[in-house]
Amino acid sequence: FFSRLATMWSALGFGGGEEKEAEQPTNSEMRSVKLEQKFEKMSVKETFDLMFSKELIIGYQESQGNKDVEVSDWKEITTDEDKASSVTRWERTLKYTVPMNVPLPKMMADSMGMVDTIAVNTETATLKDGVYTVTATCELTGPPMCNKVDIKPTFTVMAAPEDPATGFVVIDIQFSFNVWGLATMVESTMESGVQKGFSDLLATAVKMASEKKA
Repeated sequence: FFSRLATMWSALGFGGGEEKEAEQPTNSEMRSVKLEQKFEKMSVKETFDLMFSKELIIGYQESQGNKDVEVSDWKEITTDEDKASSVTRWERTLKYTVPMNVPLPKMMADSMGMVDTIAVNTETATLKDGVYTVTATCELTGPPMCNKVDIKPTFTVMAAPEDPATGFVVIDIQFSFNVWGLATMVESTMESGVQKGFSDLLATAVKMASEKKA
């Protein structure tokens, strides 16, 4: 969903021409959206394994129309300083392609910079005191506007306060649309897109959890 927003910008006409940074002021005010989801009768580890399973990530990305989805295995990168603080740390990458799906002749699309977007996400997970925290950064290559997307999600996976036998996921998404002259209507659409993307991911996880229990 990170890069699909960039593709949408191109479709709305923001993708063509050279950018003149010196002449165009930007609005990079960070906003935030918080989403929560409980997973009953699932431990914290089971909830983490589900939320970041290759099955979920690949299935979700492909359901969004993305292709060439690659998810690496988690690699432990715990440092001596981490160990001294009883922290375990891992890292992995997620790579996928968002096809340019605007119905225009290829020559016209190419001239407007409307090309496939390649997204490479780097996810870092830490475990401390039974709580997983995962941060993600995304690098995009493709339409000229894709580098104006700034979305920084933080996932927290822990036991539900009222029930230790229930997994609890909190996603805190910080984001900004660093685009000069972005119309309020378009800005609102982008904000809705951010929330819907993560909401759909949680909904897919809930469905998978139910199917595994059946």
